[in-house]
Amino acid sequence: MRKFQLLTVLLILISCEMLIGQTTDYILFDQGVKFYRQKNYTAANSTFLKITSEFPDSKIMTASLLMLLRSQYQLAEYQMAEATFNQLTKKFPKSSYKDDAHFWMGCVKLQMNQNQHAVLHWLLSFKYADDARLKEILSDYLRRAMTNLLSEPELDRLANNLDDTDLKIIAQVSYANILINDRKHAKASTILKNLIRMYPEHEYISWAQKVYNSIPANRLTSKKIVVSVPESGDFEEMGQAFLSGFQYAQQNSKKIPVAFVDDANSSLNAVDQVKNLVENDDVWAIVGSLTDEVSASLATLSYYNQIPLISPT
Repeated sequence: MRKFQLLTVLLILISCEMLIGQTTDYILFDQGVKFYRQKNYTAANSTFLKITSEFPDSKIMTASLLMLLRSQYQLAEYQMAEATFNQLTKKFPKSSYKDDAHFWMGCVKLQMNQNQHAVLHWLLSFKYADDARLKEILSDYLRRAMTNLLSEPELDRLANNLDDTDLKIIAQVSYANILINDRKHAKASTILKNLIRMYPEHEYISWAQKVYNSIPANRLTSKKIVVSVPESGDFEEMGQAFLSGFQYAQQNSKKIPVAFVDDANSSLNAVDQVKNLVENDDVWAIVGSLTDEVSASLATLSYYNQIPLISPT
């Protein structure tokens, strides 16, 4: 609404200037927008560049810089577009156009094959946007970009390494959505529950709660323990003894489902099998293994998925 009002005021001012026959920044802006709408991006670029160079104190400088950025993107002048973005955001850090600027900079970074930077700009645009239509577009961009452009380890790092709380929540909820679509309900559930616990009063937590509630109920209640031991290989005898002891204890305790994994004393085997269970079931804890090397690999897996690990080594 605020941007619509600003645009209306600009058009009124342009009309007044045209009546008195002066070529001003407002008239140039109107010409530039017409060129842009006609897809004459070269003429639009020249017009907006003229405003920024000849009218340095113009009241429509931020709007002109944004349109210059958009024109440069359409002309595939990505380095120039990046310079324009930097000029806009550094000179006018509180501009109401910063959500649009980050959106278009995300598009620029995508064309430059800088996928993680593209996603970061779209996250910032989502954060700053007060336009419901733009938020809807960004939500789709983020979903597709995070699904198709980033690997799961990249997604994991992005979602966990952001310092800004708003961006962290947006990224993690978006990541959880992707995991749910991939039927990795347990990992999605863990991410969302941690967010809800850590930021109960945050404005985005209702979104996290809504996504959490979309997980099928049976995926939230089917909890199990994963036991990784070498039932074969060099430590087969020790593994079989451990397994027998665990099964005996299980008979005399509360009936919690247990999934047994034969890691054959191989870190690769252990991580591959346990990771598959963690991502597709609601795992309470991981038990194992019987050697330091395999247990260390499982420790890394348990840390990133925030699941307790109990190891005898």
